[in-house]
Amino acid sequence: MTITELTPPIFAFGFSRVDSAAQNAMLPYRGDGNFFRDHPKRRVYVRNAWADEFDKHIPAEHRKELPTLHVLVTQVAPGVHYVAPVFRTSYPFWANLTTDAEVASVVAEMCRRGGMDVEEMAAYAVKHCTNVPSEFSKPPKLSIVH
Repeated sequence: MTITELTPPIFAFGFSRVDSAAQNAMLPYRGDGNFFRDHPKRRVYVRNAWADEFDKHIPAEHRKELPTLHVLVTQVAPGVHYVAPVFRTSYPFWANLTTDAEVASVVAEMCRRGGMDVEEMAAYAVKHCTNVPSEFSKPPKLSIVH
């Protein structure tokens, strides 16, 4: 077995992070803090990723055509937020999530859909990627989740 065969913790590759006043206290942290301050009963929400928040390795000229990355922000404790990319689409199938239960339902659907809008990503991949899978399966379109 090699180290690449192990499943690494998601922090190992920067796939998610924890923000607090002492760590990563940049614009995303302040915006997330404002959300939780304005919605004191909430513990999770989905938002668009900020520019360069997770797509730093993608050339700027390609990013403008890349479907939007959406992140799940979880308040682990007051002032401590876990931020993880969960879905990529420019046409969200959800709208107006006002409760944590609604967020949970949408995140479960994001997982079922494989974390992306396959048609959008296929179109992007054909134009910008070198190793494009020969087939993309498209999950059924569902109505907007409220």
